[in-house]
Amino acid sequence: MSPVHGYAGSGAKNKSGRPKCNVSAAEVRQLRDQGQSWRQIARALNIGTATAMRLCRLDAVPKPSQNQAVHTERS
Repeated sequence: MSPVHGYAGSGAKNKSGRPKCNVSAAEVRQLRDQGQSWRQIARALNIGTATAMRLCRLDAVPKPSQNQAVHTERS
């Protein structure tokens, strides 16, 4: 009897589900820096508008050394 589709051991030939986004955050950032809107970027890269925004936002997370708060004592 053959294995049921979607279960473990089905192999790579039976991949299913939503395809992964093959666009880098650098591509989105480059188009955004050129002044393109989120919708223009999404159409150009064949991705959703929210995906373009998410890639840009996740790429712009500051490093811990850049995110240090300055504490001042209050009297």
